[in-house]
Amino acid sequence: MQSDDDSCDRLDTEDGQFFDAVESPILPESCSSVYDSAVDSAAAQFAQCSMKLKEFPEISSDENSLSSGVTQLELEALFLKNKELSVRREILQKEKAAVLKENEALDKQIAEMKIVVADYETAFEAQQENEFLISDEKLEEVRAERNELRNDLQIAENAISNLQKVYDRLRKSVDQMRQNELLLNSAIDDCRSKYRESEERFVQFTAYANNEIEE
Repeated sequence: MQSDDDSCDRLDTEDGQFFDAVESPILPESCSSVYDSAVDSAAAQFAQCSMKLKEFPEISSDENSLSSGVTQLELEALFLKNKELSVRREILQKEKAAVLKENEALDKQIAEMKIVVADYETAFEAQQENEFLISDEKLEEVRAERNELRNDLQIAENAISNLQKVYDRLRKSVDQMRQNELLLNSAIDDCRSKYRESEERFVQFTAYANNEIEE
C-alpha cells in the first residue's frame, strides 16, 4: 500500500510486514542520538503490534476479509507511529532551533567580544604610542635642561676662575702694599732720626754762635 506522504519510504520487517518510515530530519550531532532512540522505540512498538496480530485466532472467512483486517490494523499502527514520530520530530526540531538560537547568541557574543578586544587593542596601542611620544618629549626637555645647566655651570666656573684671578691679583697687591708700608715706615723713622740729629746740630750751632757773639 502506497502512503500519501512523499517523504516516507516503505520498510519491510522480518515477518513480511511493512510500514512507512518518516524521513529523518537533518539534525545537529547533539540531537542525532535522541532521534535514533526515538526511531528504535517506534520500531520496537511496531514489532509488539505485529506479535499481537499473530496471537489472533485464525478466521475461517475468505482471505480477502482477513487481509483487509490485517491491513487496517497495520494502517492504524502506522498512523500512530507516524503521529508519534511527528511529535518527536517536532520536539527535535524545537530542540534544534533552540540549539541554533543558542549558537547564534554565542556567535554574536563572540563577535561582540572580538570587537571589544579589537577596540581595546587599538586603544592600548594608541595609549602606548602617546606614552612613547610623551616620554620622548620629556626626554628632550630633560636634555635641554641638562644642556642649559651645563652652560650655566660653565659660566659659573668661568666666573669663579675670573674671581680667583682677581683675588690673586688683589692679594699680591696687598702684599706689595704691606711691603711698601714697611719701607715707608722705615723711611719715616730714618727721616725722624735725621731730623732729630739736625735739630741737635742746630741747637749746638746756635749755642756755639751765641757764645762766639758774646765773646
